[in-house]
Amino acid sequence: MSDTPKIPGTGEEPEDFDDLNSVLNAFTEGLKKLFHQTLEEPIPESFLELLDRLDAEWEDREE
Repeated sequence: MSDTPKIPGTGEEPEDFDDLNSVLNAFTEGLKKLFHQTLEEPIPESFLELLDRLDAEWEDREE
């Protein structure tokens, strides 16, 4: 049995820990940005309202 940590949700061993580390760092940064965004904006009443808000943001980025 291997002592190598498994990738959550897949049960697979990571091929390269540097890649895994960069993915985890990017995920952490995304969570930080989301946390700061929720402090600046009111939390939506529903999930659909959140999706509408995110959709509007993506449309603005595409223009």
